[in-house]
Amino acid sequence: MVPGPLGFAVFSPPLDRRGNSVRGTAVCEQLSQHFNLHVNRAHLSGPSVVRRSYRATTVRSKRDRGAVPTEALRRGGELIAVFELQGDLFFATAEALSRAVEPELGPALYLVLGCRRVGYIDHGAFEVLADLVALAQASGLVAVLAEASAMLENDMVPASIAALRSFGDLDSALEMALLDEGSRSSTAVADEDSVCRALSRHALTEMEHGPGSEIVPVLFKNLAKSLFRRLRETNEMVRALE
Repeated sequence: MVPGPLGFAVFSPPLDRRGNSVRGTAVCEQLSQHFNLHVNRAHLSGPSVVRRSYRATTVRSKRDRGAVPTEALRRGGELIAVFELQGDLFFATAEALSRAVEPELGPALYLVLGCRRVGYIDHGAFEVLADLVALAQASGLVAVLAEASAMLENDMVPASIAALRSFGDLDSALEMALLDEGSRSSTAVADEDSVCRALSRHALTEMEHGPGSEIVPVLFKNLAKSLFRRLRETNEMVRALE
């Protein structure tokens, strides 16, 4: 019994002079060494390792697109499973993460692990994570990491984890999963060479009282529609993440 992580029992003859199973003791020693388990190094149970999980239909890029590609991305968002992690990872919490992720492996095509709030990770947790990634990849999923630079600096990180594509922030990982190489920001992004004309507030005021005044209400109407749509999408995200 390792308080916090797990408990297990083994039995197999022959027995030593104290009545303990020789093979059973050897198995326990190997498990303890492999997963860094020790009765004096137990971890107290804390908050769930999964801070929150969602599909990319709930949280997605804010990049402006036309109606057709936006709807296509809305439908495709169901194929992207995002898990934001938190706290220290050791054998028990990593195993809990594995149990939370496994049911998502069937319907999803992309698995995004957000690691910004992850603290210490021990050898046993890395072993479980490596098995989880291998299982996801065997199921045809693309697994990626977000904000995992600190985790990847750990000397114990397995090669399979280090080989995963890693992004500096969660939104960039979502962009990749949506097959979009653009970046999310308040800056306008053009997909091809374009000419951009700026309309200052001063010029707009002059238009209100001169030639072209009929255009101003149309501009404000379209701007209001765009702001309303963005506000509605943001409110939907906030409600989903509460």
